[in-house]
Formats: sequence, C-alpha cells, structure tokens
Amino acid sequence: MDNNAKAALTKNDAVQFYSIFEVMKITGLSRISIYRRIKDKTIRSIKFGSRVLIPFDFLDDLAEKKQAVLPIKEGKDGD
Repeated sequence: MDNNAKAALTKNDAVQFYSIFEVMKITGLSRISIYRRIKDKTIRSIKFGSRVLIPFDFLDDLAEKKQAVLPIKEGKDGD
C-alpha cells in the first residue's frame, strides 16, 4: 500500500464510509472488481439511497492485515 493509501486510511471521525470511487483510489481495484467483491460478500457495504458505501472499518482492517489483493471467484472474463 502506498503512502497516499495509508494517508487516506488515517482515521477521521467525520468519515465513516467511503464511496466506491474512494475505495478504487485507495485499493487500486477497478469499479467492477469492487462490485464483484461486494456481491460475493468479500467486501462489506451498505446501500444509502442509490449510493453504495464501504465502511471505514473494512479498509482499516484491510490495511492492518496488509492484504494486497482480495480473493474473488473467477468470472467468465477472468477479472
């Protein structure tokens, strides 16, 4: 994880959820990969109106475990 990602994970009481776009920037995963991981419940999320939000705690846990890549079931296109 690079310094920008670590800085983004600095706990801020005002931020309790991240948008899909923010998770993309922090993890380096594509939007489609994030949605696939949400669907197979590898990534926890909540739906708020039409927005999908990822809890801060999930990314905090990810940083602590130092996981570079999350497991995902192979799809038809191999992404």
